[in-house]
Amino acid sequence: MFSKSFSVAVALLLLQGIFGTNVSASLKGRKEDRLLERQSTYSEQEKAKLQLAEEAADRFIQRWHEILDFGILFDEMYVSNPAQRRRNIDMFASQDEAKGLDEQTGREGFIAFCNMWYLGAEYMLSVQTEDDEPVSLPPEIAKARKALKKLKPDDDELTSNWVMQFIVRANNLSSAFRKYLSPDVFESALYKTNLKGFFDEAEPSEILYGLSEYGVAKDQEVYKIKRGMFEFYF
Repeated sequence: MFSKSFSVAVALLLLQGIFGTNVSASLKGRKEDRLLERQSTYSEQEKAKLQLAEEAADRFIQRWHEILDFGILFDEMYVSNPAQRRRNIDMFASQDEAKGLDEQTGREGFIAFCNMWYLGAEYMLSVQTEDDEPVSLPPEIAKARKALKKLKPDDDELTSNWVMQFIVRANNLSSAFRKYLSPDVFESALYKTNLKGFFDEAEPSEILYGLSEYGVAKDQEVYKIKRGMFEFYF
């Protein structure tokens, strides 16, 4: 049964940067044309399902702006399937890759990364102007960012100790970003203008069939939605 009570299946985390990837306009345009052409073949029922998925994505973002804490969202709105949740966490660091890493520390590292990444992106949306001049960071953000950049893997190898240090430094950076992300920021003209740029460049929503990297079979519909800096799969 398809309902409005969507949970975010494997939301986000193809981890594209705030300024996107370097794809030529012509290639991007052709891809969008193909997606729009495909959308025109969707049945009314499929279009309705896509709309519900888009509404669910909007609710996710609204909740994110309310709490600015990815850990809470991961518990509230992510898919409940343990294997799929584990795959998202492993995108940051898996127990196979990091020596001595336990499941809880891996989860905390994943949450710390997501908070740092998306809070940083939100901050840039709130201050970046059209002139593309480098943004002058507030001292506490600059200091926390510098401390994080200094963190290097032990002997080029990921370890539990490195992940724990990363969690502390990433959380410090996230705390610094949050000071500049009060609710009124998301209503500012500059933020809305920058966000609109994301929406204008986003690929149309589409229906996929299966998502093998998350164990979703090809006979199951998956709804791919892009919203701002987020990419969702329902």
